[in-house]
Amino acid sequence: MTLYSIVNGHFAHDSSSLFSACNLSISPGDCFVVTGESGIGKSTLLQLIFGMHTWDSGKERKQSSIHYQPQIDVLLPWKTVFQNLLFFSPGKDINRYAALCGLSDALSKKPAELSQGMKQRVLFLRTLLSGKSLLLFDEPFSNIQSDLKDSMIDLLVKEQRNRAFSSLLVTHDAHVRERLAWKSFAIENGGIVWSQ
Repeated sequence: MTLYSIVNGHFAHDSSSLFSACNLSISPGDCFVVTGESGIGKSTLLQLIFGMHTWDSGKERKQSSIHYQPQIDVLLPWKTVFQNLLFFSPGKDINRYAALCGLSDALSKKPAELSQGMKQRVLFLRTLLSGKSLLLFDEPFSNIQSDLKDSMIDLLVKEQRNRAFSSLLVTHDAHVRERLAWKSFAIENGGIVWSQ
């Protein structure tokens, strides 16, 4: 079973072609790291998969529920951290996961009271606990201090092994790539180039 696939995908933005022959297939349990130069289309690829944009041409198949963590703050400003997490993750042990991400003391706060790094941790948890079969992470650890970053990466790996969801994670950080040890590909020349 394929959760998502695009064959010969073409997409242009502002008259500039980002993808000219994109081919990607994601099956249950697949986890990939996405790399590439700034502005090459990494975030756009996640947005295309999520459905924020539509491929100009190509054969797309989507058979999964998807959650997307963008780089921007999309927390619900009128809800506390606890409520933001609970809204997207009903039935989950919010307190336990918050502690693992250093958020125990922030659960009663609203997003306006949080640092950028704390907001990013909440967004990461909200995605991780969403229960969706395909999770898309766009630079989820870019504002996280190194020791906490390693703990969150380990949590992601453990949850993936336990729940067997699929994931694409965009990063420029070589340490994140190495610690995840997932198969990786780069976006180059309008397509996907797999790492050896």
